Amino acid sequence: AENQGGGIYGSSGTLTVANTTISGNSASYYGGGIFNSNSAALSVTSSTIAGNSANGPDGRGGGIFNDSSGTLTVTNSIVAWNQASSDPNIDGPLALGSGPNLIGVDPVFVRSPGPGADGTWATADDDRGDLHLTDRSPAVNSGDNASLPAGLAGDLDGNPRIFGGRIDIGAYEYQADPLPG
Repeated sequence: AENQGGGIYGSSGTLTVANTTISGNSASYYGGGIFNSNSAALSVTSSTIAGNSANGPDGRGGGIFNDSSGTLTVTNSIVAWNQASSDPNIDGPLALGSGPNLIGVDPVFVRSPGPGADGTWATADDDRGDLHLTDRSPAVNSGDNASLPAGLAGDLDGNPRIFGGRIDIGAYEYQADPLPG
């Protein structure tokens, strides 16, 4: 996108993002991954938003930009490894009841996204990473089972959404027991 909402542009109405990855998007100003405004209600659940950028000199909300009129609820989701001049992961208020999440915390992906050899986001050599979780991820077994949307039985790969008794945070469920400690 040129200025706002590189991945998704939400303006008024209701938008639900569930069991999704949003990665490799860019905008010049606001919301490299998602832009939410004009009293829109945005709900992000069991999703991973990583490797997006708001790459202009005044870029804000590389992952998500939510203006003060919009409502943003984020649950069981990862918003990390995004880039912007200000507030690289989320710019704007989160609604009460959001969480648990990993926001701006290294989720210990198999391979984290990065700007590539040129060191600049939003260019052809960007690495979108491998956003699956490892056995050392703080996201494993850290979600809230009660926040799992009805009918969502599988993760983004089609694997069981709950493994080990508790849902993982993010779009992918780690399919083995995590290592202790």
